[in-house]
Amino acid sequence: MTKNKNDITKHFDKVIGQDLAKTDMMHSVASFANGGPALSPLITGEKGNGKTHVATAYCDALREMGVSVLERQPDELRTPEGFNELINFIEDSDKWAVWIDEIHLLKKRSTVQLERVMNMIMKMLDKANHGSPVQVTQDKTLVFRPETGIFMGTTNFPEQLDKSGAMQSRFDKMELDLYTVPELVDILGLMLSGFGFNGVAEKTLTQIAKCGRGTARPMEKLVKKLVMNNAAEGKKTKTINRDDVARALRLSRMYPQGLEYHEVQIMAEGVDKIMKDSMILSRFPKIERPQLRKSKGYLQSIEFLHDTSK
Repeated sequence: MTKNKNDITKHFDKVIGQDLAKTDMMHSVASFANGGPALSPLITGEKGNGKTHVATAYCDALREMGVSVLERQPDELRTPEGFNELINFIEDSDKWAVWIDEIHLLKKRSTVQLERVMNMIMKMLDKANHGSPVQVTQDKTLVFRPETGIFMGTTNFPEQLDKSGAMQSRFDKMELDLYTVPELVDILGLMLSGFGFNGVAEKTLTQIAKCGRGTARPMEKLVKKLVMNNAAEGKKTKTINRDDVARALRLSRMYPQGLEYHEVQIMAEGVDKIMKDSMILSRFPKIERPQLRKSKGYLQSIEFLHDTSK
C-alpha cells in the first residue's frame, strides 16, 4: 500500500495556507498507508477557512493509498437505508474513511437513525473500545481500530454537536487558522482568474483581501459584485481598479477592511469601553454576545480606526 510521498502531497498542494493542518494530515495518511494509526479529525473554523478543501484533500490522498472513502451529509444518514449503507460500508471495507460534512446537524436535526450514528461514533472512537466489538444495532457489532478506520467531521458549529464536548473529545480536534492577507491574495487571484480577470494590480488585490478578515467568504461576495458590475456595463476587457472595489463594497453594504454596518454603529456608540456590552447589546437586539466579542476584537485591531489624522 505504500506509495511515493508525492502521491500524498500533490493533493494538499492544491490547498492554500493551513500548513499545520496539512502537515498533520499528510503524516496521518502516510502512517495509515504503512499500517499505523490515522487521525479521525473534527475540522472546525470560521466560514470560508478551507474546511471543505482540507477535508477533500485528506479524502483524495486516502483514496490514492487505496482506502475506501464514504462522504455523506447528515440528511443522507437519517433514513434506515442511509444508516444501513454506512454500516455495510464499514463492515465490507478493509481500510475505510467516513467523512460527515456539517456534522453538527446530526444533533440539530436529530432522528432515531442520526442518534444511532452519533452513538456508534461515540462508542467506536472511545479509546477504551478500540479493537473490541461495539454494538451498533440489536443484531450487529463492528470493530474499530485507528489502523483500519477513520471518522472525519467538518463544521463551523462544534458546540452544536454536543455542548458538553464529550463527542468532540473523541475526535482529533483540528481548528483551522485564519488566512493571512498574502494567502487571501492568492485565493482571490484564483477566484478572479476563474472569471477571466487577469493582471489586477497587487494593491487592488490587497484592498479586497483585507476585507476577508482572515476568511474567503466576504471576498466571494465582493467578487460576485465585481463580476456582475463588469457584465452589466458590457465591458470588453475584464479589469478591476480601486473605484470598482469601492462600488462593490458599497453595493455589498460593506466598509473598507470588511467592516459591517453594525460594527460601524458599535464603534460610533463607543467600542473602547465607553459603553458596557449589555448596553451595546440592548441597542442592537439582532446581535448575539459572541458576535459582539468578535466585532469588538476586530475593531480594536484596526489601526486606521484609531488614527484621527486619516
